[in-house]
Amino acid sequence: MVVMFVESTSLMAAEYYVSSTAPSTGEGSPTSPFNTLSQVAAVALEDDTIYLMSGGPGSFHDGSIRLKPGQRLLGADQRGRPIESISATVQVTNSSADLNGSVVQLSSDNEIASLHFVDLRNHGIVAGGGDLSGTFIHHTIFTNSAESDQIVWSIFLALKSGVVGDMEISDSVFRDGRDMGGIQIIHKGNSFGNYFFAGNDFSILGGRGYHIQSMHDSRINTVILNSSVDNMGRGNRNSDSILPILQGSSSQTLLVKGFQYNNTEQVGNQSNTGMEAFIMGNPSVGEENWCDGCRLELFIEDSVFENTLTDSIQLTNFGSNSIIDIEIRNVQVINANPQQAGGAISLIAENAQNSGSRSTLLIENSDMIGSTGYGFVMLDQSTGYSPTVDLGGGALGSKGNNRIINNQDGSIRALQANPIGRENWWGSTGEPDTVVEGGRSSFVWQPALDMDSR
Repeated sequence: MVVMFVESTSLMAAEYYVSSTAPSTGEGSPTSPFNTLSQVAAVALEDDTIYLMSGGPGSFHDGSIRLKPGQRLLGADQRGRPIESISATVQVTNSSADLNGSVVQLSSDNEIASLHFVDLRNHGIVAGGGDLSGTFIHHTIFTNSAESDQIVWSIFLALKSGVVGDMEISDSVFRDGRDMGGIQIIHKGNSFGNYFFAGNDFSILGGRGYHIQSMHDSRINTVILNSSVDNMGRGNRNSDSILPILQGSSSQTLLVKGFQYNNTEQVGNQSNTGMEAFIMGNPSVGEENWCDGCRLELFIEDSVFENTLTDSIQLTNFGSNSIIDIEIRNVQVINANPQQAGGAISLIAENAQNSGSRSTLLIENSDMIGSTGYGFVMLDQSTGYSPTVDLGGGALGSKGNNRIINNQDGSIRALQANPIGRENWWGSTGEPDTVVEGGRSSFVWQPALDMDSR
């Protein structure tokens, strides 16, 4: 019998070290590190680990690197020990023309951690166009970008084909960039992506936190957990903190849970919502990208939206023959200032130019309080009556228990719609202040709660 021993790839993997303050004659060890990213990129193989060492206060790594499959790019202190705290990350930038000024190009099964991307002149981390499955980006910081008419994205992932399985970005900070955004994902063709985002914080940015765009026949599944946002939309921009946007005949499934939104400085323009879901269609610019047969499943849970400059949660289906299914549970929407559809939560089920679409919306155990417009608005501007809206006791199984109170224009506005909202609290009057428009429109709200359940 012949016994063969095969050494695993992981056992053969090497570790390399880079310090921007080291001599250019380094060999890549902790005591004799390389001096540049280009030096380590020339020798590191798949599954190797690259440590970028801190050079002390004021130092940073300037350059770019294309990661190979399985490679890890990690921050280390001045002695080469891995950094475990996000407050002690190593600074990196790219002032060269390589990678069009981006810092890192990804492949599959990469890990990036404990790095601080500063002064971006182009997107910080970009997709390489291939499989990104298994990539894990965590405990990173992104601050400041070059002045630009277009948003410079901290992380920009664009896929034309193939599958992205289980990519994660977590416990990272995106801040202080007038022309900078957080994470943008664009899928084209028949590509598929599966993404997990958790514990990320976005503040004082001109761009969105999460921009998730599907085109053609692509499909995207996304989970967003325990993220926070404040003061998005600098430069008078429309920078909805979360935007799933669908085009062509694409589909998305999105779970948002434990999300904390605020706009304490009231930045942005009148379209700058807390979050928006948008199925593209007439009259949007770009007819070739209008939805015909798009589908979105959206779940928003255990989240807070405060002090939005306009509608806090805006749900828009401008597509034809397109389906949008939404469930909102345990969500607080407080002090919205609607300037678009008019509600703290607003659903535009169809536009006047579209037809053949369907929408469902369930809301329970949620608050719509202190809006300068309505608490909830439901508009169907085509032939009407295409959506099913259940705020309690309706066909979708909502238990009600919503609080829709202290809203200046009223509790509910329904245009060509028949929402149902039993077992809710409408304030001391005991009944909703409702505007119902359309010959067959109605709002069924009895029985109501006789006391505030919270």
